[in-house]
Amino acid sequence: MIPRGVVPLVIEGEVREVLRQLPEESIHCVVTSPPYWGLRDYGIPPVLWGGDEACIHDWAPVPPRRERSPEDVQNPASIQAGHRGSNIELPTTQACSKCGGWLGQLGLEPDPDLFVDHLASVFDEVHRVLRSDGTLWLNLGDTYHTDSPVRRSSREVFSREWDPSLTRSRGGNRRPASRYGDLKP
Repeated sequence: MIPRGVVPLVIEGEVREVLRQLPEESIHCVVTSPPYWGLRDYGIPPVLWGGDEACIHDWAPVPPRRERSPEDVQNPASIQAGHRGSNIELPTTQACSKCGGWLGQLGLEPDPDLFVDHLASVFDEVHRVLRSDGTLWLNLGDTYHTDSPVRRSSREVFSREWDPSLTRSRGGNRRPASRYGDLKP
C-alpha cells in the first residue's frame, strides 16, 4: 500500500545511468527481473559495457552466444512466441579490440562470464542506493542453458493443465539445452 501523499515515481533509462543519479541509501526496495542470458532481443539501443569511453573504438563483430533453433519456440502461435524479441535470430554485438569494451544489450553477451560481470556492475550500483534496511527481490533464471520442459504456454505451469510427468526426473519431453564450457546445467 502506498502511503497518502506519496506519489510513485517511474524512471526510465539505461539502468546504470539511472542508478548513478540516485543518492546513496535512498531506496527502500528493489524488485527486478533482469534479462536472462541469450533469451531475446529487446530492441533497445546497444550501450557500452566496460572498456574506455574515451577510446577511439575499433569495433569487431561478436556473434550471439549460439544459434537459436525453431525448437526454442515450440508453438509459434503461443503467447511466448508473440513476445517482442522472441524471434529465432539474435543480433550480432560488437567488441573493441583496443579497450575491451563491449557494445550490446544486457543479456546478449557472447558468454555467461561477461553477462555475470555486467550484472555485477548493475548490482554494485543497486547496493550503493539501497538503504541498509532495504530489500532486494531478484528473479533470475536460465531458460536456455538448462534443459526445460516443453510447455504450450507459460500459464500452463501454474494451472491444472500442467502435467508433472513432464519434469526431467520423470523422463518428460525437454527442450535441449545449449552448453557453454564446463558450466553445469
